[in-house]
Amino acid sequence: MNYKSPNEKRKLIMEHYSKPIMIKNISNVTNSVIHHSNHCVDNVILKINIENKILKEVSHISEGCAIFKSSTDIVLKEIVGKKINEILEWLDIYRNVIENKDLSKIFFLGNAAIFENVSKHYNRLHCAEMIDVAFRKIL
Repeated sequence: MNYKSPNEKRKLIMEHYSKPIMIKNISNVTNSVIHHSNHCVDNVILKINIENKILKEVSHISEGCAIFKSSTDIVLKEIVGKKINEILEWLDIYRNVIENKDLSKIFFLGNAAIFENVSKHYNRLHCAEMIDVAFRKIL
């Protein structure tokens, strides 16, 4: 979904910041990673369960700013249930959108499309791209 209203974007960001939905127990953790920002206090612990090359479960414990925590939660919600190769393609699209390089496939991102203008503020771009970096590290 491409949100036109800044208020809709703000509301979704604050919902995922204050009440993240991708924080849960995972029945079978197949890999995990801790990723810290080099620029601020943002950090995340990711835990995943991959079965037959499909992301079955994912969870995070994160601390940091609203853009970081909400983008982490929203991105994970969008990619859970996908095959690993689909996730990598999705993350490429996400990165191109948040860096404002290519918006032609923004509709693939679902709610993560709300970060389309994050590159206007370089420090926020780093916050929104941390989940991409952390997830690629876990694979």
